[in-house]
This record gives sequence, structure tokens and C-alpha cells, in this order.
Amino acid sequence: PESYRPDKLGVIFVQLVWRQRRAWALVPAGGDIGEELKASMRSYTQATGEPHLLKYPERLLCYGSAEFQQDMVAKAERGENPWDP
Repeated sequence: PESYRPDKLGVIFVQLVWRQRRAWALVPAGGDIGEELKASMRSYTQATGEPHLLKYPERLLCYGSAEFQQDMVAKAERGENPWDP
């Protein structure tokens, strides 16, 4: 929908596969990710179990199970792109 355009939301959604399940990466598109969208995604993750991460140039924020968070941090520490399989 029109309201989900990256220039409207300020974010690009990237669908990932983590342990054979769907997950999401949100990448800022020209600005900060708004608090309302962050809260909405946290609620979505809690409701569906689909984890997500917020990718910033200098940091990575992971939401979901402890295993998801550990896997994403480990990839980042190895210098790997967190959303590569």
C-alpha cells in the first residue's frame, strides 16, 4: 500500500529466513525508524513469534527469542551480514 512506501515509513522491510522460519530486518530509509513503528513491530513479534532486527550503521537491535538474538549478534561479531543464511 501507499502508506508502506519506504519514503513514507522511513524503513525498508527485508524478509529473512532464520532456522526455517520467517523473520524481518528493518533498515532505515533516510532517517530514524519511528517509535510507533518500533512498538508495532515489537507487538507483531510477540503475537506471531516472527523475530525482527533493526539494522543501523553502528548497531543492531534484535527482537524475538533469546536464540534469535544470540544468532544475530554472533553473526555480526564475525563480520557477517545478519540476514545472510
